Amino acid sequence: MGNLQWRIKDPVAGTNFVTRYTVQEFQMDKTRQGILYNHDNEFLHYEDDWYILAAKDQKYVVVYYRGNNDAWDGYGGAVVYTKAPAFPMEFVPEVREAVEKVGLKWEDFVLTDNTCKPRESKLEEFEQDLFFVEARAGATLQVQGDRIIKEVEKDVKILEKEVEKDVLAVEQEVEKDVKAIEQEVEKDVKGIFGIAFGKK
Repeated sequence: MGNLQWRIKDPVAGTNFVTRYTVQEFQMDKTRQGILYNHDNEFLHYEDDWYILAAKDQKYVVVYYRGNNDAWDGYGGAVVYTKAPAFPMEFVPEVREAVEKVGLKWEDFVLTDNTCKPRESKLEEFEQDLFFVEARAGATLQVQGDRIIKEVEKDVKILEKEVEKDVLAVEQEVEKDVKAIEQEVEKDVKGIFGIAFGKK
């Protein structure tokens, strides 16, 4: 049984750490004690099968794991557990040999840095908080800016329609006035020429 606790960087702030916890319970294979099963989990319905490739009492355990969950079928990898804060390098040859049994290369492993980092100074902490607030505020302003732009575009369209209506009304009025003037001129021309023709 493992009561696990680990820290990850806050996915939003990017710098602050969030602590996560879980309890993993394994059942040993009845015929092969080097195989451990962790099945029937509620979170993502995951199932992990652990294969102990090598171990040295109170020094290290090499675990090769395969598993699946609702999001990923067939994940796997390997990990070396040790009580020492840094992996004891004298065990590299035997761990290398153990992981090669399952097609892995020791050179592909990454050594974990388990040293405790010094706390940030108050100034650094303040700067990180300020960066976080600016990022959030920037996102909020962007959303509000987009909303304002949409409102302005909508108002511009309404205004354009109103202007089009006004222009059409003016054009119709001008056409009406032009027709009225043409009729007046025609009437006057007929009157003038009608009298002139009548006198002859």
